[in-house]
Amino acid sequence: ERNQLLAARDGDGEEVRALREQVKALSAGEGGRAAEEEVLFLREQVQALVAQVARGREMDGECRILTEQVKRAARESSVVRQKLEEAQQTLGILQWQNDALRLQLSHAAQRPPPPRG
Repeated sequence: ERNQLLAARDGDGEEVRALREQVKALSAGEGGRAAEEEVLFLREQVQALVAQVARGREMDGECRILTEQVKRAARESSVVRQKLEEAQQTLGILQWQNDALRLQLSHAAQRPPPPRG
């Protein structure tokens, strides 16, 4: 329980410290059933806070992983976008060359054939 209190203290600060002080006060001198029930109740609250801190740390780790995945996807997207732009430029060049070849063929077809002989 002491370790749980220490772990919770590191995680939730003032709220856990206040609960710990209440536990100390109740344990130090106040006797009776009500004090014991209060101590049990406070221990349950501390355990719940410790569990919340643990879940928060897990979520923080998951968020870091997701952030890295988003960054990686953004980098990959940037590379794909760049390659797409390069492919579009190459396609434009090829279309221009194709148009030029068609024009040459058209002019060649319109010229009279060279005389034979």
